[in-house]
Amino acid sequence: MKNSKEQTIVLHEHESWSGSDNDSDKILRNQLVPEDLVVLNELKEKYGIKHSFDDNGALVIESNQNIGSVQLENLNRRINIVPKMFKDKSEYWFDTSVFLFFANNIKTKEFLKEQKNFFETGSDQLVHPLHITLITRYEDLMNKGLLKSYVLNTENISAVRGKLLFQQQMVNDLMRKPKFFCEYDELEYDSTENRVLLQAMTIVERTSKIRNVKMKALDHAQKLSGVVSKINVSKGRRQNMMRSYNRQNDRYKGIHQTCERLIEHEGIGDIYSGEHSVVPIFYDMNREFENFVGNLFSKYYEKPNWVKIQTGEPAWNTPGEGTRSMRPDIIIQDEKGDVKNIIDVKYKNKGLTTGDLYQLGFYMHEYGKKMKDKELDDAFAILPKSNSLSDKTYTSTRKEKTVHQKILDVNNCLELIKENNVTELQIMVNNLISTD
Repeated sequence: MKNSKEQTIVLHEHESWSGSDNDSDKILRNQLVPEDLVVLNELKEKYGIKHSFDDNGALVIESNQNIGSVQLENLNRRINIVPKMFKDKSEYWFDTSVFLFFANNIKTKEFLKEQKNFFETGSDQLVHPLHITLITRYEDLMNKGLLKSYVLNTENISAVRGKLLFQQQMVNDLMRKPKFFCEYDELEYDSTENRVLLQAMTIVERTSKIRNVKMKALDHAQKLSGVVSKINVSKGRRQNMMRSYNRQNDRYKGIHQTCERLIEHEGIGDIYSGEHSVVPIFYDMNREFENFVGNLFSKYYEKPNWVKIQTGEPAWNTPGEGTRSMRPDIIIQDEKGDVKNIIDVKYKNKGLTTGDLYQLGFYMHEYGKKMKDKELDDAFAILPKSNSLSDKTYTSTRKEKTVHQKILDVNNCLELIKENNVTELQIMVNNLISTD
């Protein structure tokens, strides 16, 4: 029987949970019903978040770098895996939401303006940036108008329209059916472009736990379903569509990218069959921290057009197999296109390894060979703030190349983002690539 109030299990990245010494906090194997085990198994299969049972039959959960929230409905227990950098904050989901919005290059200021609406009914819930992005982009699209496309129809109708299909018509004549079997084009909303929108919007409506978001998605999905068929568009067909935009449907490009990420994240076979994704989206903090730092430089470096994110360069040749690339997380060029700074982003709390230093040393060597006037002698590694880390430098003994380990205070950075304090954010970015 469910408890009247939902209980929350909170653990951080790379931690284990098995309940406290108080037996009432523990979850025993015999308390789990098949639906709960499905949730736990999906956590393991989709995100590598493991579970086991100790010698007393109590559940043990082992987290990794993925953060998010999921509910064990039958036990009325929620599992929250929280970023370690927000460990001591009571409103950890709010800061996590802001962090993810910025990392995913979503309009953070608009989200902050609406924060009261989103958090009135669920301040302890993660607001998924992809959910809000889909709704915002859909509402922008509706202001421009949904696309109508010519759809090919083949059916029996009472009057000839388009092309009469003689083979099927002969069957009608033999059966003395007073119908014409025709093939014709009709301009309508029921296109692949709009079916993908309905598919993604239905996922948000089924999985969101934020009432405001859920109700908006439900309203949009209901209106869409009045003119669009509830047909799941396959991955292959979606990708073909996204490779062939034209002047008529080019405005769909941004929202289709959001739809694709949502559909792929959820991995739902058939959203219209009543099947739910029991595990909402979880986020890989390694990737999200890289995106967060990349956007900091893209938005707040003094010359944003000099910043290049994840730009590959040929680095190794293999006979018969072509080249392999090196791909620093961030490079900053000058007005001539020469590389000024190389930056790698490392989401770790134990400092740089020998492998990290060799990687950055290789980048300096290879990019430095292309420079006419001087070699590259410095590179930067940016890590999140933790108690065990501080700024430091590593200098190679032969070439005197220097790797600067720089620590980013994400909590302080988020406060500046909330305040839209551009000046201080620019100073922060400059300090991250200072050799002083």
